[in-house]
Amino acid sequence: MKIFKITIFALTYLLFANVGMAITPQKQKIAQEKNKVMQKLQRTIKKTNFMDYVLQGERKTIVLRCTVNKNSKVVVRKIIGFDQNLMNAVSKQMEKNKIRTSTALCGEEFVLRVNFVKFDK
Repeated sequence: MKIFKITIFALTYLLFANVGMAITPQKQKIAQEKNKVMQKLQRTIKKTNFMDYVLQGERKTIVLRCTVNKNSKVVVRKIIGFDQNLMNAVSKQMEKNKIRTSTALCGEEFVLRVNFVKFDK
């Protein structure tokens, strides 16, 4: 029984030791860089002039799919939504404000869901 307890303790120790080693500094840097890219995407989309495309009290949603190309630039792959004019405005805004990132994120895909709402004043 004592050998069984020691074996369980040793296996548990090894399991938790490996879990702690799974997060490397490189993975942390990549995760931080992904967060920065998402924040840049959100700031760029916020600059879109959507007042002409959304009626008072109405909500329109689009989904933006972006990929980091081999030149470390974020490129829009697909914009999904129901209002073509709003999607064109977002596309123009993304073309105007190029987002660059590190080469570590080459090939990564980002998906961002954006709600456009015009409130009553």
